[in-house]
Amino acid sequence: MRRKIIIPIIICCIWFIWTSYIGGGRLPIRIYIVASYSPTNICSRPQIQGFLDKLGEYKKVTDTQYIIRINYLNSRKISKEELSIKVKALMTTIFKFHPDYIVCFDDTAFEQVGLKLASKYYVLASGINMPLDEYKKKYPNINYKNIYVVEEYIQLDKLFRMLYESLYPDLLYKVFIIKSATNIRNKTESIILTQLIKELDEKEIKYQTLTISSIEQLREINKYIPKDALVFETILQLPGMSAEETIKQISSNLSDHVLIGFNPYFCRIGFSICTSVSFYGMGKLLGESLIKLSRNKSPAHKVKGPTYLIINALQLDKLGLDQLINKNQYVNGITSNRKQSLFSHE
Repeated sequence: MRRKIIIPIIICCIWFIWTSYIGGGRLPIRIYIVASYSPTNICSRPQIQGFLDKLGEYKKVTDTQYIIRINYLNSRKISKEELSIKVKALMTTIFKFHPDYIVCFDDTAFEQVGLKLASKYYVLASGINMPLDEYKKKYPNINYKNIYVVEEYIQLDKLFRMLYESLYPDLLYKVFIIKSATNIRNKTESIILTQLIKELDEKEIKYQTLTISSIEQLREINKYIPKDALVFETILQLPGMSAEETIKQISSNLSDHVLIGFNPYFCRIGFSICTSVSFYGMGKLLGESLIKLSRNKSPAHKVKGPTYLIINALQLDKLGLDQLINKNQYVNGITSNRKQSLFSHE
């Protein structure tokens, strides 16, 4: 009788061990993704895609299995109070899910969710505008040993090297920065502005800042910007307008200048040049970090996202700046072609 009981128990144990380890030698990896913005956001979407694609590549080779859940905070379209309520409910959902890893995209998700869970889980984050060292100063009591981030930092060296070699150096002494008023500026805009000013100061490039709160103010100050000036645009959204409409209005009103932005999407709307991290590339780097952790290897706690330039050839043609289009040494695998309005410089 005792033997009849033991044999089924042994069979059940063997079955459990086999099913537990059939996926790449381990239990399925449980991942909870928290995105700061909406599913269609032009910053979050490519990062998430890059992350999932990297995991997919690894799965094909190792047959590793994943169980993934995702939550979009939609933080740009809700109030701070609504965000707080949403985060509180999300914490309960995450605890019930029992994740192995928390993955955050952009600063809001990292600050509101990731930092709070770092004592319990591995936390990986991409698209972080505020450097990790600054987070450590702001939140000194967090367990940063469990945190791994891909920083979204503006690197202007490639841009200025191209401009110095292609245009008169004097042009760089007619630099304008368009920024929003302090009371309406969001955190991402503030970080971009701080990074830009730091880079310009380090390069000893003179600049003038112009502050606006509306498109009407932009139209007024545009009268005083020289035609041959470089204009850096740091505004992402103005009051009463969507982010996309804000960028479209800024682009159309400053179309007579070399307009420089910090998102590749802006060139599709009409900006002349965009210097940006690769959102998709950041997502893939984050995927690599998670894969290393899952294999008991130690990734770097912080890496900088890959950067590139996007040139709007049609817009530069209109401005008579053909010399910016023909600098093929900056083009990686793509030939400068007038039929293309956009091409990337890695």
